[in-house]
Amino acid sequence: MQKCFTFASDRRIRVLLACSAAVLLSVGGSASAQTTTTPACNYYIAPNGSDSGAGTLASPWKTIKYASAKLSAGKTLCARGGTYYGQAGLIWKSSGTATAPVTFKNYPGEKPVFDGQWGDTGTEGDFLVFSNNSHVVVDGITIQRFADKYGNGAIDLHNGQGPVDDITI
Repeated sequence: MQKCFTFASDRRIRVLLACSAAVLLSVGGSASAQTTTTPACNYYIAPNGSDSGAGTLASPWKTIKYASAKLSAGKTLCARGGTYYGQAGLIWKSSGTATAPVTFKNYPGEKPVFDGQWGDTGTEGDFLVFSNNSHVVVDGITIQRFADKYGNGAIDLHNGQGPVDDITI
């Protein structure tokens, strides 16, 4: 996995998409680039999943908000391909350790797209908000058309509820 950005601790960093046209932010590496060091999937989400499911490949969850609360150090959440709507304004719930990060990535060979529809569905907000989290890796997903109260936004890292440390995107 190639690191695109690593954010230092105790810093408020806002990743903004600042233009009026549809902007696409690709986070992480290529959706098809998988290596032998890529963590295996422990849990799954899918656009047609259900948060009452088991989080398995056969019964995936639907939302990152629900799934991120179920992760523990060293676990990997894989997003199946397709377009996800209604996932704005969520606060990431889990942290890993320096030797066992929590990973959120694409299912091997598939391209998940998280579309905020510019807040047109009443789900205004950033896509991911990290607050009081550490050792999280986000890789191989596409984020587009998210809007928050400050304009356009995709990922917010801030220490309003505690430090943010070692978030790799």
